[in-house]
Amino acid sequence: MILFTDFDGTITQQDVLDEVLTRFASSEWLEIEKQWVSGAIGSLDCLRAQMALVQARTSDIETLLDSIEIDPTFESFLTFCFTREIPLRIVSDNFQWFIRHILNKNFPDYAAILKTVPIFANEVKMMGTRLEFGFPYSGGACTHGCATCKAEIIRKARETENDEVIFIGDGMSDRFGARQADLVFAKSHLLEYCHREGIEVIPFEQFSKIQRWVETKKQAPTKQKI
Repeated sequence: MILFTDFDGTITQQDVLDEVLTRFASSEWLEIEKQWVSGAIGSLDCLRAQMALVQARTSDIETLLDSIEIDPTFESFLTFCFTREIPLRIVSDNFQWFIRHILNKNFPDYAAILKTVPIFANEVKMMGTRLEFGFPYSGGACTHGCATCKAEIIRKARETENDEVIFIGDGMSDRFGARQADLVFAKSHLLEYCHREGIEVIPFEQFSKIQRWVETKKQAPTKQKI
């Protein structure tokens, strides 16, 4: 199997981008958020407009990132996937800089393991006190205007790997990725969406539940064809 997981609100206990915007952007970002929630714009246009409002120094942003909390069971899950050679991939509308900083801060002894986890996310760098960003995983076959097209990333994986796809997430940006998966682990808004749309889903709050499920799945005997 291949495991695709969201980052904000899934691996982390807070929505990282919301924290950055709340701290370093004008309140205009909330009106832009409403447009995205209503479906008037996609997450690409939403993020481009919101992040343009951010004014901060690199040190200010990194201090905030240092305060972000991780699911306390994710450490065990990360090492479990590595030792069992189960592919784990992060797909996120967040930015690679932010994600890598948070992971490296929380898991300083796991640099080698973290290098084995691909991160599909947006790009950002500081230009003075402003952010300059790019969206390498948008566009293509995406018809929803996503900043990171999680559905397309999963579709491309299926082209080369004939494995069961497990998707893990929590929010609205995970909807289209969830629709491409064989099974979804979800909480919060994504759980409600899956129930509403009839998508096969298992509720979860922490990665420990997913780890137990994967362990059981791996230990189950394979049925022999007669």
